[in-house]
Amino acid sequence: MKTNSIINKSLSDCCGCGSCRDVCPKEAISMVADDEGFLYPQVSQDKCINCGLCTKKCPTEQNNLTQNNHILESVCGKYDNCEKVKQTSSGGFCDAAAYQFIESGGVVYGAAYSQDYHTVEVIRIDRKEDLFKVRGSKYVQTIKPSGIFKEIKEDIKNNIPVLFIGVPCDVAAVKNHIGNSLLLTTIEIICSGVPSPLVHTQFVSHLEEKKNCKVTGFTYRKKQHGWHWPYVEAKSNDRVIYNKSWSTMALGYAFLTLVRPSCYRCKFKGIYNKADITAGDFWGLKKSDSRYNKNGVSAVIIHTERGKKLVKQLQNFDFSPATYEEILKGNPRLVSCPSQRPNRKIFSDSFKKYGLLKAYKNCMTPKDHLKNIVMSIYSILNLR
Repeated sequence: MKTNSIINKSLSDCCGCGSCRDVCPKEAISMVADDEGFLYPQVSQDKCINCGLCTKKCPTEQNNLTQNNHILESVCGKYDNCEKVKQTSSGGFCDAAAYQFIESGGVVYGAAYSQDYHTVEVIRIDRKEDLFKVRGSKYVQTIKPSGIFKEIKEDIKNNIPVLFIGVPCDVAAVKNHIGNSLLLTTIEIICSGVPSPLVHTQFVSHLEEKKNCKVTGFTYRKKQHGWHWPYVEAKSNDRVIYNKSWSTMALGYAFLTLVRPSCYRCKFKGIYNKADITAGDFWGLKKSDSRYNKNGVSAVIIHTERGKKLVKQLQNFDFSPATYEEILKGNPRLVSCPSQRPNRKIFSDSFKKYGLLKAYKNCMTPKDHLKNIVMSIYSILNLR
């Protein structure tokens, strides 16, 4: 019995980061998708030497869950250029931070669409011209390619400053894998749980089949009607082939329903934060508030001096004071886990059998249809 192996961990705790795969000295671990599309480690027993490194580097291991509730400062802000704000998901803080980091000689790791737009994966950026690839929210679990942790470690070994931007569990995985290097800066995104990668893949494949073309552009938060009413948009060679409200479609439904099991008991909420900075949307701002901007406002919580230094370096970005309590009020997922929807199992079973679109149609109740109608009407009235 190989007692030190990651295989003995409960699957409901696994966040799918892939750190165990990259640290294995015998390459005995691979990440394999289950029938919902979530990746889990699979151990080759004949290769495993029971060294325990995979368990040691797992961010969800109890010994690795260190408390960090230190908050140096909280602020909010946005790019001082309206067009730049529109291109980002909130006020553009992560985009501005990434630009400044590369400007200062560092590299950035963040989430980007694959070349065919069927998946989202972590990539390395070392040129400002390529930062558009990691710009904007991608509401799907990010795939960490084999060797990505080693690549980050190699950059740091070569004295190259690294900025990693990701959800809290991925930030924790990087910090635990690399250690507390002075060359590593991390920004965690406020997270409400990660949907299955297979949801996104199936949706893009459906569009390509229906429209008889290849998707060459995709965004989850097109701000054509402002910050609060994002639209999902897909393009093929600059031609818009899909443009619909996020809240009234299969992707929105799956985002709330088919969430990774470990997200319901996330171990990286509140005091178990490991990032230098926490960032997200400053939800809850009223239009009458002087800090409000119809195209988006970022909320920024600074935990370390390293994070504070990066924030102070940002150019062309307008900051305003904001309290942690204000940010928390609009972002309860800072400290709490998402609740599992009562119909998750029904949707999952239908998704496995029929795929995304049929599962969505099969699981929509009259109440859901009514809600979509109300949301559509409310959206129209709000945009006038």
